[in-house]
Amino acid sequence: MLAAIADRIRSKSYELPLSRDYVRHWGLKEAIRELVQNALDSESPFEYAFANGQLFITSRFARLEASTLVLGSTSKSDRPDAIGSFGEGYKIALLVLTRNGYDVKVWNGNKQWVPEFRHSDQFDAEVLCINETPAHRQNQGVEFVVSGLSEEDETEIRNMCLRMQPPMSDVIGTKYGHILPSRPGKLYVGTLFVCDTDLTYGYDILPEHLQLERDRQAYVGDGLSFWGFGGSGYVTDLAKAQVFTRDGACDHRDTDIPWPKAYVDARARVGVDCQNVTLSEALDQHPDAAEFYVQKPQCWNGNNLIWLCEDGVFTSDLSKAAVVPRAHTVTWIGKLGQSGAVVWPRPYIDAHSRRLVERDDVNIKEALRGTGIKLPKPKKPKMMMFNCEGCGRFISDAQRYREDCRNCGTSNTP
Repeated sequence: MLAAIADRIRSKSYELPLSRDYVRHWGLKEAIRELVQNALDSESPFEYAFANGQLFITSRFARLEASTLVLGSTSKSDRPDAIGSFGEGYKIALLVLTRNGYDVKVWNGNKQWVPEFRHSDQFDAEVLCINETPAHRQNQGVEFVVSGLSEEDETEIRNMCLRMQPPMSDVIGTKYGHILPSRPGKLYVGTLFVCDTDLTYGYDILPEHLQLERDRQAYVGDGLSFWGFGGSGYVTDLAKAQVFTRDGACDHRDTDIPWPKAYVDARARVGVDCQNVTLSEALDQHPDAAEFYVQKPQCWNGNNLIWLCEDGVFTSDLSKAAVVPRAHTVTWIGKLGQSGAVVWPRPYIDAHSRRLVERDDVNIKEALRGTGIKLPKPKKPKMMMFNCEGCGRFISDAQRYREDCRNCGTSNTP
């Protein structure tokens, strides 16, 4: 009786200003990917297990403080080789999994966190709540437990992460990552699946060499990424980028770069994200459009579509694209020869365009000249470490390919 009263006294509930419909396009795969990224980026060895319809993801040396529940807060250290690590992602993962009917528990040191949706009097809306109670079991670090998984769910999760798949014998290691001949067309970053490509081989790129958008679904190409409003991850759309004061911009991680707003605005271009447009929708909405843009098919700069210009060259900058009258579209399509072309109604594309800035159009030394701001020298990335499959000892990424485990002789080649 007294123990139950004590538990009730020590229990808490944290209301997060996140509605049930936030990131509605996310499902199980996206949510689990965030939790896996957190575990991979933590200082702990990556540990996971599937059992009886449950997934266990453990970070033995991690701890989640209540402050990490604040949007924009993160436990991530200043590491360019990290791709996640207990930032916004794990909160969204809890939201998505709960929304989709999966039971989720977080064993966090001597506490247990359980997410649920509840009406908030403060916000007068249904929001995500994290209920905290004492954990009546011994816990090492942080462990996420997701229950209610089907066999199909487990297969989908395993296909998303190379670390959850059987080792491959034909992997070729490089300083930028790994070439995967037995995964043709598959692109991974930090062992996590990103997208399918038309490439002959598969590739697993180290995170410091390939920048991803917040959804981790595509390379952002040449577009610079900026902090979004309210710490909502990284965005390339300047209209969604947070504007900081000088002091606020300099009070960030060493890996974040303060760009003067006026300098960026003067060099902005216009891009169209292929994920936000659908040709059938465009033609349905504008069946009588008088003007069109001509797109080069199967070509992108990150997510940005590529457009034909008046002089026959191609660009991702929509402001430089040729505007073609309806009567001349067939002629312009012919200019692309056998590769063909896609014509888009101009009003539709204009409505789905966004301002961004590409890295080739800017120079950080030029931008900061006269501001008095000096960037810190970049830190050397930490070596990626793994556990031997045989004995559990730590081994480096290079050792996985160069030799068998010196302690037990097990091959750890992915």
